[in-house]
Amino acid sequence: MRRVLLALGLLLALPGCAAKPIAGDGNLVDDWQAVLEATVAPPPASACYTSPGGRAGGISVNGLPAVACAEEHTVETFKVAELPENMAGLPSAPAPDSADARLLFADCEHSAKQFLGDEWFTGRLYLYASLPSTRHWDGGARYYRCDLAETKSLLNTLVPRKGSLKGALTDKKPLAATCYEYVDVTDGAAKDLAAVDCLKPHDAEFAGTFLPVGDAMPAEGTAQEEVGFPGCTDVVATYLTGEKESMMVGVLYWGFSARDWGRGDRRLRCYATAPEGKRMLDSVKGIGNGVPQFG
Repeated sequence: MRRVLLALGLLLALPGCAAKPIAGDGNLVDDWQAVLEATVAPPPASACYTSPGGRAGGISVNGLPAVACAEEHTVETFKVAELPENMAGLPSAPAPDSADARLLFADCEHSAKQFLGDEWFTGRLYLYASLPSTRHWDGGARYYRCDLAETKSLLNTLVPRKGSLKGALTDKKPLAATCYEYVDVTDGAAKDLAAVDCLKPHDAEFAGTFLPVGDAMPAEGTAQEEVGFPGCTDVVATYLTGEKESMMVGVLYWGFSARDWGRGDRRLRCYATAPEGKRMLDSVKGIGNGVPQFG
């Protein structure tokens, strides 16, 4: 469950139809498979794509034509590598929520930090660890790829962009997660949060993340709240450099998606929020227990 309370406190083309059958074989199936295996190759290690959906998560760019990253795109592949031997020998690609897939995701996280200049989850970004399609796997593909996408909301709405994401979290950090406004508020809950400039009125500000203890995702409801709110209260207090008992802002956590938890993204994102009926007019970073600028 993604908790948003307004309260204080993402046809292989086979060339040539003139392949000669092996004399005396009489079985065209294995001959065709040999052609397939000869044609499956890893994708380029630095290429960009336009995904078929408007949001990141549960989508794949496998089989899509690559475009130059200087052209408009939504997904960038920044690393392609061979699978470890123990995974390459499997009869099918690891499931998206398997321990093997989580190991690949962790490797992509490490490589993303080097590529971006900071941890990917501190930015308006979505990280994929992608495996070959079933067809490509059956054809002998044994690689994994690390992909990144720019987003503009917590539900990971994709942003068409031009240019590489390399270094996007260095220097002025143009894609750093900062301030957000609530989207579609109903009965005290928002369906999404959209990124905005911190100098404009906003409802929430990214304060950091924390990693819950344990391998099992807490059950929806009270169990998640008992993990999310205390953990993010500590993160927000550190961001404000104040005492958590005297903070003048609310706390919001975002996470506990079953898909993300299964693939290895288990961090909760933490936000300082304005009281109900008010909006923040500036950043609250480092204000201690002072009163933020509300409007």
